[in-house]
Amino acid sequence: MYRVQRDLLKGEWGVIEKCHQHPAGGQYRATDHPYKMTIAEDAILSGSNFSDDRMFLNLASYEQIENGTLKAPFLIGNL
Repeated sequence: MYRVQRDLLKGEWGVIEKCHQHPAGGQYRATDHPYKMTIAEDAILSGSNFSDDRMFLNLASYEQIENGTLKAPFLIGNL
């Protein structure tokens, strides 16, 4: 966790390669979100040239991704 705090600074954009989403559950859930994200031990963390003043990400819906209405260069990862 120290490496993540050191390499990805609060308030700055960064890139996380190799993270996983799992169903959230159990007695000690931190939020009501149905999934939790974990960062793998061998994850690659780096800064990003991207900047946006919004506090939260504006993620595309699955429908937009599947029906092809989004620009392909902005879709990163496996579908």
